[in-house]
Amino acid sequence: MVLSDKVETPEKHSSPSLLSLAPCALEIGRLPLGSPALRCSAAETEVLPYRGVAVDCRELEEYLYEQIPLSKTMGVQVLNAGWDGVQLTAPLQPNINHQDTVFGGSMSAVAILAGWALVYVRLRQEGIQSSVVIQRNTMNYDRPIPGEFTALSTVEDSTAWQRFVKVLKRKNRARIPVAVRLFFEGQSAGLLEGDFVAIGA
Repeated sequence: MVLSDKVETPEKHSSPSLLSLAPCALEIGRLPLGSPALRCSAAETEVLPYRGVAVDCRELEEYLYEQIPLSKTMGVQVLNAGWDGVQLTAPLQPNINHQDTVFGGSMSAVAILAGWALVYVRLRQEGIQSSVVIQRNTMNYDRPIPGEFTALSTVEDSTAWQRFVKVLKRKNRARIPVAVRLFFEGQSAGLLEGDFVAIGA
């Protein structure tokens, strides 16, 4: 869903936030503090609590499959998730184009999913039940991607989130900018900058 209505945007600042991802652990969900986490791999993972709830990245992955079925068709998996970022990965084969590289639409779609997931994660951690949609975005394709790639979303302005939440609670609608970087074999391959809108608080 894409939203085009005008919404209030928190004032922009440029200070970046630090990225601290919890591998295979997502602090958003429905399990009580101390519950064993579902696994993204065979090994045990530490559940990192945030405001009394904790769920790992497998639950987010299943949520994406249920709510956005295209994510499953594209082979999207959640690698890491936390307050400071969500990292997704997708394989080449279901996203391949006529040049044997990743289709540009797939690059954009995975980036949007990563940005959407980060806003969803943070809202759940805040205890806010909102609908999240993308309003607008720009996408730079820096290099062809001939294999599996990752997308990492961040809120680069460390103070934007607090302002976003205040606007959302006051007006039941607010917009937050999210940056998503694509990587292939450790090298930057693209950048999406998007505005995501939350509706309802």
